Amino acid sequence: MNQETLLSVRKLPLFSALADDQLDCITPGEVLLLEAGQVLLEAGAPAESFFVTLEGEISVIKTYDRQEVVLGTSKPGMFMGEISLLLDTKWEATARASKPSRLFRLGKADFWRMVSTCH
Repeated sequence: MNQETLLSVRKLPLFSALADDQLDCITPGEVLLLEAGQVLLEAGAPAESFFVTLEGEISVIKTYDRQEVVLGTSKPGMFMGEISLLLDTKWEATARASKPSRLFRLGKADFWRMVSTCH
């Protein structure tokens, strides 16, 4: 991750309290770009990542009797994936970009390292 991206991620309320010596908790992360309509994760996918929305919107959708229901929307500064990682369960719903979006992603091992060392 380049320095500019690292600084923009650090400005998010979730990471704003990190001390300089804790930045290595987020440096393994990467930025994902999604086009509107692009699926981030399908329902039933294994929990392998933690996401923070940097720009755009991600809709969390569940299908009931062939009808899609929006359960929630992740907007800039909001995060998702932590529950599935903490409970070691699969994704219960599909996550899809409703607008062009930019996300910060931490893999499973890096998420656990962040949780355990960067309070």
